[in-house]
Amino acid sequence: MGAVFDLAVAGGGINTGTECDWTGWARLVDVDFGRGEAPIKARASRRATRFLSFAKAQPLIRPHGARVAVILGQARAIRDLDKNFDHGLCAADVDYSITHKWPQTVEDVLWRRTKFGLEFMVEKANLLNRYITERMAQI
Repeated sequence: MGAVFDLAVAGGGINTGTECDWTGWARLVDVDFGRGEAPIKARASRRATRFLSFAKAQPLIRPHGARVAVILGQARAIRDLDKNFDHGLCAADVDYSITHKWPQTVEDVLWRRTKFGLEFMVEKANLLNRYITERMAQI
C-alpha cells in the first residue's frame, strides 16, 4: 500500500495527472503571508501584542499570524480585550471569529477553529456559548 501511495504522490495525485508541487507557492488557509515573509509578519504580530506577555500573545499569534493586529484593534492593555474565557481565548478573538469565520455553535469556536475544546471546562464552555449567542444576536 505504501508504494502505491508514494507513487500517487510522486506522480501528482491519484488520477489527476498534475504535479503536487503547487503547494510550494500556495498560501495556507488563514495564513496571510507568503513564503519568506514569516519573520517580517512575526515581528509585526509581536509589535501588535507588545502589551501582552509571550504566553498570552502566543494563543493569538499562532492561529492568526499578522491578523492579530486586526483582532486586537485598539487594545493597548489586557483589560481592553474584555473577557478572557480560558486558555488565552479572549472576547476579541471570539468577536473576530464571529465576524470573519462565521461559527454556528460554541463547538465551532472550541474545536474547528482553535482546538480549545480539549482543554475547556464545561462551565467555561457554557459561558462562551452564552457570549457567542449574545454577540450573534447583535449582528
